[in-house]
Amino acid sequence: MKTEEKGKVTPAAAEPLKQGRLEMIAVSALEPSLTNPRKVFEENAMKDLLASIKDKGVIQPLVVRRKGSASGARARYEIVCGERRYKASMAAGLQELPCMISELTDQQVVEIQIIENMQRADLSPLEEAHGYDQLHDKYKYDWPELAARVGKSQEYVFTRLNLLKLIPEFQAKLAKGELKLTYAEEITKIQSPEEQKKLAVYWKDNAWAFDELESLKTHIRDHYLLQLRCAPFPVKAAGLPGGPCGQCAKRTGAQSDLFGDLQGKNDTCRDASCWAEKKKEYEKQGLEKYDEYVKKGHKVLIGAAAEAAMAKCIYAKTTDKPEYGLPDKFKTWGQAIEGKDYKTIIAVDSNGRKHELVNTTAVSKMYHDSRKSASPSKREKDLAVKMAEGKLKEEAGNLAAIDVLKPLEEKIDDIDVLSDVIFLRMLVDHSGRVADVIEKVWGLTPKVYAEGTRKHMEKILVAQAIGSQLIEDGGSNWNGPNLKAGKPRESFREILEHFDLQHIYNIAFKSHLEEVTKTAAEEEAKKVKEAVDEKGKRKKAQEAQVYLAHKEAGAL
Repeated sequence: MKTEEKGKVTPAAAEPLKQGRLEMIAVSALEPSLTNPRKVFEENAMKDLLASIKDKGVIQPLVVRRKGSASGARARYEIVCGERRYKASMAAGLQELPCMISELTDQQVVEIQIIENMQRADLSPLEEAHGYDQLHDKYKYDWPELAARVGKSQEYVFTRLNLLKLIPEFQAKLAKGELKLTYAEEITKIQSPEEQKKLAVYWKDNAWAFDELESLKTHIRDHYLLQLRCAPFPVKAAGLPGGPCGQCAKRTGAQSDLFGDLQGKNDTCRDASCWAEKKKEYEKQGLEKYDEYVKKGHKVLIGAAAEAAMAKCIYAKTTDKPEYGLPDKFKTWGQAIEGKDYKTIIAVDSNGRKHELVNTTAVSKMYHDSRKSASPSKREKDLAVKMAEGKLKEEAGNLAAIDVLKPLEEKIDDIDVLSDVIFLRMLVDHSGRVADVIEKVWGLTPKVYAEGTRKHMEKILVAQAIGSQLIEDGGSNWNGPNLKAGKPRESFREILEHFDLQHIYNIAFKSHLEEVTKTAAEEEAKKVKEAVDEKGKRKKAQEAQVYLAHKEAGAL
């Protein structure tokens, strides 16, 4: 088969047609053909044709064949070629048309219609595909013979026929010109209608992602095609249904003339049912092979399920090094579970390799729960006391600040400084809402705040300004306007120094600090002792937690 140009080949010799006879036939005796692939007639082109027929008449005769056995004035004729001329002639008011009457079989009619329409530029790809489908399905032409009959390459005919596998939504978009032909041809590589529907849904919200054809190709290849390199079973295994995938003629790698971009690493399976059978059989064989682990209480995952588990952050191989959650003395997760009643997950990947997985969260929890059940060391006790003292000192500072703020808030006239105080009050009160502090400081209840009386207007405006600034700055590290960034206590001291009130702060802070830290160490030591005494009571609870950790580790 010699190729003359891209998409075209020399047509095969067709069965010779018998010479027809030319006659003038009444328009009323003509009928459009049901097998004509052209279903849509472009409006502007029809207007031009109508004008030409009104001016010069019908120059090229229609090709017709007799329908039924009637003769004479009652004879009926099927239009094989020339339906556009027929419609335009009726619109022009012509009563008769020149027709070439030929004796044609149904198969010859379809061939002539397809070839005649293909010579016109306005035949849509879907109309062309329907014509090929008639020859392929009804008259059982194989690919080489069909391509030769219509003078096209096998790849061209195959690509056109695949357009009929598009779901109705994509076919409608293609017919309306809303979907490019090159895009439609890529979508036909998705064999499953359900998967095409998923793409249609995704497309509605992400059309911007497919501005370039290459982006669509990549998306389809990575999300919808059955790529052999991602198969959930060993593609070289001879013991699975269909044998090794490399020997299958249905894969794209064996059809390079039809799937030039799906070769090598992109080799794709085109038999979804065979793929599903292989996956099912591989999982069945895997469960049988590792049945001994199942009997011991392990969870066994095969193929895709195994790889999905290994991709989750919560799972790690027993040979992996813990990155967090466990002391450095454990070089692997396997060491962390040595001697423990812990059941690993057996994961067998698509290449048949076995991996043992642990639930890192469960193992870390199990380790720390066991540590909690042990008596605290002297170092741990000292650290607990130190942390408690630090927390109590911080609270003493907050209490001192509130005491100083109370008289201070009524003396400040400067709105900027006043807003500083309000924000600082929020910090020391651990409050996240301006309204809470405004109500506490000025007595502005939500009702008064909403009414906005003249008496409280200035304070309300300050509160609103503070609220706006809090929203603008996110409210997370606010230290008040016109203040240096730093700790709240430092900002508070700046306000006091501005009003020469630092001595009030020092006195208040000192008294509160002495009060709250006087017996801090003794109290914390007492708490630690009580915790140690409670060890026996907590033991059963700890054992229950370990059991739950084991149970959690055995589930995905």
